[in-house]
Amino acid sequence: MTKAVGKYMVATAMMCCSCGRLQMRIEHAFATARDHVWPIFDADIPDTRFNKKRFREFLQVPLTPDVHQIYCHDDRMGIDSKFQIAFRCSAATISTIRMVHKMHKDTTTWDCFDQFSTKFHWWQPSAFCPVKPWVYSSEDNRYFQYLWYDSSTNRAWYLDFDL
Repeated sequence: MTKAVGKYMVATAMMCCSCGRLQMRIEHAFATARDHVWPIFDADIPDTRFNKKRFREFLQVPLTPDVHQIYCHDDRMGIDSKFQIAFRCSAATISTIRMVHKMHKDTTTWDCFDQFSTKFHWWQPSAFCPVKPWVYSSEDNRYFQYLWYDSSTNRAWYLDFDL
């Protein structure tokens, strides 16, 4: 191989790497800009930067090391909105979330929102329905937050919706 061909191959490899990094930077910048206009929820991939951001925004607690496997989904079409977040965490984090949102144990009889929520492998009502949720509702009963926690698996499910 001649020196010229070797230099050409090195230059081409460097350009490809640079273009790949440039493309990743452009995609990152585009996603960040889009997230400011229409927030991104990653229902298929856990622990993305957007899911971590949604966790902090909705649950209003710091993202501590015990919090992981964060999945998020939104449904903002129509006159109402619904947000689902599933994650794993410690009981201490759940306690903090409950205090921040002024939640109390739900004492009503309900159908576990089986028809209301969107199903994913990480959101299966059969997994959390046996557990009584903590709840917050606005005075006019148009805005609700539900939080389920299974202490045996450290799994939590959060549902935020309005009517």
